Amino acid sequence: MPVKTMQKLTYKTSLRIALPAFFTILLFVTAIFYILLPQLEQSFINRKQEMIRELTETA
Repeated sequence: MPVKTMQKLTYKTSLRIALPAFFTILLFVTAIFYILLPQLEQSFINRKQEMIRELTETA
C-alpha cells in the first residue's frame, strides 16, 4: 500500500473512533449543565426555604 493511502485510512479510522467519543462527552457535559445543575440548585433552594420556615416557627 502506498503511504498516502495508508495515511488516509488511518485518518478515517481515527475519525470514526474520535468523533463518537467527542459527541458522547459533549452530550454528557450538556446534560450536566442543563439538567442536573438546575435540579440541584432548586433542591438547595427548597432546603433553605424549609430551614427558614422552621426557624421562624420556633421564634
